[in-house]
Amino acid sequence: MAMGTERQAGPTAEINVTPMADIMIVLLIIFMVTAPLIAQSGVALPQARNAQQKGATPIVVILRLDRSLAIEGSLARDVAAVSNELRQSLDGMAEGRRVLYLKADTALGYSDVKRVMDMLRELGADEIGLMTSRRAGA
Repeated sequence: MAMGTERQAGPTAEINVTPMADIMIVLLIIFMVTAPLIAQSGVALPQARNAQQKGATPIVVILRLDRSLAIEGSLARDVAAVSNELRQSLDGMAEGRRVLYLKADTALGYSDVKRVMDMLRELGADEIGLMTSRRAGA
């Protein structure tokens, strides 16, 4: 704002931010009022109608500290018996849905776990998940 007797040559290019600030304050108030209402009522999520499960019972391979293999819920205890049983189980599954879970002793090295994962991959597993145990108090 020029205070004086000088004459301005044309219109000044000043942005009036007051209307924008008013709109922002109104929007903030609207969101502050509606946020607790949304949190109380919840949001209804859509239900999947054609969802398929990856498998009814997961196959869990256990790698023990003595580097022996076992299948959870099975009597097979040596590597040859476990690999034969896994091969039969994986052949019965659809392509792309061959999921195995590996539960290894925490004292084993990475190379031992990697060796078993490679063996499971060679048997035909599409995905291999590593199982962990929950921490006490977690």
